[in-house]
Amino acid sequence: MFITYGLLGLSICALWLTHDPVEKIFRQPSWLILFMAAVISGTVVQYITVSGIVIIGIFLVVSHIAMHTKITSWQKTVFSLLTMIIAFVLSIHRLPGFHNPVLIANVRLAPNSAPYTQYLNFDKGMAGLILLLFCKRTSSLSGWQDVLRKILPIVSVTIICVIVAAMVMGYVKPDFKLSWYTPAFLIINLLFTCIAEEALFRGWLQEHLL
Repeated sequence: MFITYGLLGLSICALWLTHDPVEKIFRQPSWLILFMAAVISGTVVQYITVSGIVIIGIFLVVSHIAMHTKITSWQKTVFSLLTMIIAFVLSIHRLPGFHNPVLIANVRLAPNSAPYTQYLNFDKGMAGLILLLFCKRTSSLSGWQDVLRKILPIVSVTIICVIVAAMVMGYVKPDFKLSWYTPAFLIINLLFTCIAEEALFRGWLQEHLL
Protein backbone atom coordinates (compact mmCIF):
# COMPACT_ATOMS: atom_id res chain seq x y z
CA MET A 1 0.00 0.00 0.00
CA PHE A 2 2.56 2.54 1.12
CA ILE A 3 4.94 1.80 -1.76
CA THR A 4 2.24 2.35 -4.39
CA TYR A 5 0.91 5.58 -2.92
CA GLY A 6 4.33 6.79 -1.84
CA LEU A 7 5.50 6.53 -5.46
CA LEU A 8 2.36 8.33 -6.67
CA GLY A 9 2.89 11.10 -4.12
CA LEU A 10 6.54 11.48 -5.14
CA SER A 11 5.47 11.60 -8.78
CA ILE A 12 3.16 14.53 -8.03
CA CYS A 13 5.89 16.34 -6.07
CA ALA A 14 8.41 15.74 -8.89
CA LEU A 15 6.43 18.05 -11.17
CA TRP A 16 7.91 20.98 -9.25
CA LEU A 17 11.50 19.98 -9.98
CA THR A 18 13.29 22.78 -11.79
CA HIS A 19 16.36 20.66 -12.55
CA ASP A 20 15.60 17.01 -13.17
CA PRO A 21 18.79 14.89 -13.03
CA VAL A 22 16.83 11.70 -13.80
CA GLU A 23 15.65 13.10 -17.12
CA LYS A 24 19.24 13.65 -18.22
CA ILE A 25 20.04 9.98 -17.59
CA PHE A 26 16.87 8.19 -18.74
CA ARG A 27 15.54 10.84 -21.14
CA GLN A 28 12.22 10.68 -19.31
CA PRO A 29 11.04 13.05 -16.56
CA SER A 30 11.12 11.89 -12.94
CA TRP A 31 7.38 12.23 -12.53
CA LEU A 32 6.70 9.80 -15.37
CA ILE A 33 9.17 7.19 -14.13
CA LEU A 34 7.77 7.42 -10.60
CA PHE A 35 4.22 7.27 -11.90
CA MET A 36 4.86 4.17 -13.99
CA ALA A 37 6.52 2.56 -10.96
CA ALA A 38 3.38 3.39 -8.94
CA VAL A 39 1.17 1.82 -11.62
CA ILE A 40 3.31 -1.35 -11.66
CA SER A 41 3.27 -1.52 -7.86
CA GLY A 42 -0.49 -0.95 -7.78
CA THR A 43 -1.03 -3.69 -10.34
CA VAL A 44 1.09 -6.18 -8.39
CA VAL A 45 -0.91 -5.62 -5.19
CA GLN A 46 -4.18 -5.59 -7.19
CA TYR A 47 -5.21 -2.02 -6.50
CA ILE A 48 -5.28 -1.58 -10.28
CA THR A 49 -6.85 -4.14 -12.62
CA VAL A 50 -6.52 -4.68 -16.37
CA SER A 51 -9.39 -2.26 -17.08
CA GLY A 52 -7.64 0.31 -14.89
CA ILE A 53 -4.43 -0.07 -16.90
CA VAL A 54 -6.40 0.45 -20.12
CA ILE A 55 -7.98 3.62 -18.71
CA ILE A 56 -4.57 4.89 -17.57
CA GLY A 57 -3.19 4.28 -21.07
CA ILE A 58 -6.09 6.12 -22.73
CA PHE A 59 -5.76 9.00 -20.27
CA LEU A 60 -2.03 9.36 -20.92
CA VAL A 61 -2.46 9.23 -24.71
CA VAL A 62 -5.31 11.76 -24.76
CA SER A 63 -3.48 14.19 -22.44
CA HIS A 64 -0.26 13.81 -24.46
CA ILE A 65 -2.08 14.71 -27.68
CA ALA A 66 -3.76 17.66 -25.94
CA MET A 67 -0.36 19.06 -24.97
CA HIS A 68 1.17 18.47 -28.40
CA THR A 69 2.07 21.72 -30.13
CA LYS A 70 1.71 20.42 -33.69
CA ILE A 71 -2.06 19.89 -33.68
CA THR A 72 -4.70 22.34 -34.84
CA SER A 73 -6.53 24.59 -32.40
CA TRP A 74 -9.80 22.65 -32.66
CA GLN A 75 -7.99 19.35 -32.10
CA LYS A 76 -6.27 20.82 -29.06
CA THR A 77 -9.65 21.97 -27.74
CA VAL A 78 -11.23 18.55 -28.26
CA PHE A 79 -8.41 16.58 -26.63
CA SER A 80 -8.07 19.09 -23.78
CA LEU A 81 -11.78 18.74 -23.11
CA LEU A 82 -11.50 14.94 -23.22
CA THR A 83 -8.62 15.11 -20.75
CA MET A 84 -10.69 17.23 -18.39
CA ILE A 85 -13.72 14.93 -18.66
CA ILE A 86 -11.67 11.79 -17.99
CA ALA A 87 -9.95 13.50 -15.05
CA PHE A 88 -13.30 14.57 -13.60
CA VAL A 89 -14.81 11.09 -13.91
CA LEU A 90 -11.70 9.60 -12.32
CA SER A 91 -11.94 12.13 -9.49
CA ILE A 92 -15.46 11.02 -8.61
CA HIS A 93 -14.49 7.34 -8.88
CA ARG A 94 -16.84 6.45 -11.73
CA LEU A 95 -14.40 4.50 -13.89
CA PRO A 96 -13.66 0.80 -13.24
CA GLY A 97 -10.32 -0.79 -12.57
CA PHE A 98 -9.29 0.91 -9.33
CA HIS A 99 -9.64 -0.74 -5.91
CA ASN A 100 -8.76 2.11 -3.58
CA PRO A 101 -7.83 0.70 -0.15
CA VAL A 102 -9.34 1.96 3.08
CA LEU A 103 -6.73 3.50 5.34
CA ILE A 104 -9.00 4.01 8.35
CA ALA A 105 -12.64 2.96 8.68
CA ASN A 106 -15.33 4.50 10.91
CA VAL A 107 -12.85 5.98 13.37
CA ARG A 108 -13.98 8.61 15.86
CA LEU A 109 -11.11 11.07 16.19
CA ALA A 110 -12.83 12.78 19.12
CA PRO A 111 -15.54 11.64 21.57
CA ASN A 112 -18.27 13.74 19.92
CA SER A 113 -17.11 13.54 16.30
CA ALA A 114 -18.83 11.63 13.52
CA PRO A 115 -17.20 8.38 12.34
CA TYR A 116 -14.53 9.10 9.74
CA THR A 117 -13.34 6.89 6.89
CA GLN A 118 -10.47 7.71 4.56
CA TYR A 119 -9.49 5.99 1.33
CA LEU A 120 -6.25 6.14 -0.61
CA ASN A 121 -7.55 7.16 -4.02
CA PHE A 122 -5.19 6.26 -6.86
CA ASP A 123 -7.64 7.37 -9.57
CA LYS A 124 -8.13 10.85 -8.13
CA GLY A 125 -4.43 11.27 -7.37
CA MET A 126 -3.60 10.30 -10.95
CA ALA A 127 -6.16 12.78 -12.28
CA GLY A 128 -4.50 15.57 -10.32
CA LEU A 129 -1.06 14.53 -11.53
CA ILE A 130 -1.99 14.69 -15.21
CA LEU A 131 -4.00 17.91 -14.87
CA LEU A 132 -1.02 19.60 -13.21
CA LEU A 133 0.81 19.24 -16.52
CA PHE A 134 -1.70 21.71 -17.98
CA CYS A 135 -1.34 24.18 -15.10
CA LYS A 136 1.08 27.03 -14.51
CA ARG A 137 3.25 25.94 -11.59
CA THR A 138 5.37 28.17 -9.39
CA SER A 139 8.83 26.77 -8.74
CA SER A 140 11.04 29.72 -7.76
CA LEU A 141 11.25 31.28 -4.29
CA SER A 142 10.24 34.69 -5.63
CA GLY A 143 7.28 33.10 -7.35
CA TRP A 144 6.09 31.44 -4.15
CA GLN A 145 6.51 34.71 -2.25
CA ASP A 146 4.42 36.53 -4.84
CA VAL A 147 1.69 33.86 -4.70
CA LEU A 148 1.59 33.88 -0.89
CA ARG A 149 1.46 37.67 -0.80
CA LYS A 150 -1.62 37.61 -3.03
CA ILE A 151 -3.54 34.71 -1.51
CA LEU A 152 -2.83 34.94 2.24
CA PRO A 153 -5.25 37.85 2.89
CA ILE A 154 -8.00 36.12 0.88
CA VAL A 155 -7.39 32.74 2.50
CA SER A 156 -7.35 34.25 6.00
CA VAL A 157 -10.62 36.13 5.53
CA THR A 158 -12.28 33.09 3.92
CA ILE A 159 -11.25 30.72 6.74
CA ILE A 160 -12.47 33.12 9.42
CA CYS A 161 -15.81 33.72 7.68
CA VAL A 162 -16.46 30.03 7.04
CA ILE A 163 -15.58 28.94 10.58
CA VAL A 164 -17.62 31.71 12.21
CA ALA A 165 -20.62 31.00 9.95
CA ALA A 166 -20.41 27.25 10.65
CA MET A 167 -20.28 27.86 14.40
CA VAL A 168 -23.18 30.33 14.31
CA MET A 169 -25.32 27.84 12.35
CA GLY A 170 -24.41 25.05 14.75
CA TYR A 171 -22.63 22.82 12.26
CA VAL A 172 -19.41 22.74 14.28
CA LYS A 173 -18.24 23.64 17.74
CA PRO A 174 -14.74 24.35 19.11
CA ASP A 175 -12.75 21.20 19.81
CA PHE A 176 -9.12 22.09 19.22
CA LYS A 177 -6.76 19.12 19.07
CA LEU A 178 -4.11 17.35 17.04
CA SER A 179 -5.07 13.70 16.78
CA TRP A 180 -2.74 10.79 16.11
CA TYR A 181 -4.01 10.81 12.53
CA THR A 182 -3.49 14.50 11.74
CA PRO A 183 -0.17 14.19 9.80
CA ALA A 184 -1.48 11.39 7.56
CA PHE A 185 -4.78 13.25 7.05
CA LEU A 186 -2.99 16.42 5.91
CA ILE A 187 -0.55 14.66 3.55
CA ILE A 188 -3.16 12.38 1.95
CA ASN A 189 -5.69 15.16 1.44
CA LEU A 190 -3.07 17.50 0.02
CA LEU A 191 -1.62 15.04 -2.52
CA PHE A 192 -4.62 12.93 -3.49
CA THR A 193 -7.58 15.30 -2.99
CA CYS A 194 -6.69 19.00 -2.91
CA ILE A 195 -4.26 18.92 -5.84
CA ALA A 196 -6.76 17.11 -8.08
CA GLU A 197 -9.58 19.52 -7.25
CA GLU A 198 -7.46 22.66 -7.51
CA ALA A 199 -5.86 21.51 -10.76
CA LEU A 200 -9.27 20.73 -12.25
CA PHE A 201 -11.25 23.79 -11.18
CA ARG A 202 -8.59 26.50 -10.80
CA GLY A 203 -5.75 25.30 -12.97
CA TRP A 204 -7.76 23.98 -15.91
CA LEU A 205 -11.37 25.20 -15.87
CA GLN A 206 -10.77 28.70 -14.53
CA GLU A 207 -7.83 29.20 -16.88
CA HIS A 208 -9.98 28.30 -19.90
CA LEU A 209 -12.88 30.48 -18.79
CA LEU A 210 -10.77 33.63 -18.47
